[in-house]
Amino acid sequence: MLAPLDLLDLLTARLAEGLPALDLSRRHGLVSLVLPLPRAPTLPPEIDAPRFGLIHGRGNSLRAGYGIAAEWQAEGGERLSQLRRQARALYRSWAQVDPDETGFHGFGLLGFAADPWADPGPDAATGLPNALIWVPEVAVIRQHGEAALVFTARLPATRQSLLVRWMHWLLSLIHISEPTRPELVSRMPSSA
Repeated sequence: MLAPLDLLDLLTARLAEGLPALDLSRRHGLVSLVLPLPRAPTLPPEIDAPRFGLIHGRGNSLRAGYGIAAEWQAEGGERLSQLRRQARALYRSWAQVDPDETGFHGFGLLGFAADPWADPGPDAATGLPNALIWVPEVAVIRQHGEAALVFTARLPATRQSLLVRWMHWLLSLIHISEPTRPELVSRMPSSA
């Protein structure tokens, strides 16, 4: 098992190696970089940022997303159809680089609300709450003992801006704290 500093050094080096492989010449779309993790996390890290986590115990899988690389919202009766069209366009414009061939990919979350007690009349869908597709800026994925980080950004972007943003996420995900020092323990005087 790697110590936090070793893990940070490893992932920082892999991030620097992977950034040149990203095609940043496109004016729109998304780009993702997949970096394998040497060990699979059990639970999603707790970070103070927009996030979600899905854990499936039977399939030994975890998907956690942090930050917002992209988001689309829709409302009303056609909201899911609108987001389906957006998701299809997103899929066609999403370039993903997986230098270690982990098989992991960036993903989005579809969220929507429904009212099972709504009047089924023709105007029932008009007042439904928003729905959204949310693509996290960094994702932690675990499947069958393997794990990876997936960094995603909306284009246009520069390598320097991605390096700064994604290093911020690395530092947030890998808690680096100074080693705790053991407290001095004094011996109790022995009773004679």
